[in-house]
Amino acid sequence: MSPNEKLNVAVVGAERPNVVVLLADDLGFQDIGCYGGPVKTPALDGLAAKGVRFTDFYSGCA
Repeated sequence: MSPNEKLNVAVVGAERPNVVVLLADDLGFQDIGCYGGPVKTPALDGLAAKGVRFTDFYSGCA
């Protein structure tokens, strides 16, 4: 396939969802605003208000 060729892809169903994964070191889930925390995070709060917010998650030890 050359760089000038277009790839023909059939799209079935709804649009693909946009996904944002926030990965931070030493951040508790209740630290940011959308989870009731004291840190002001208006951009994340706006995304959380319009999308899906996970409330139960687990991390294995490294």
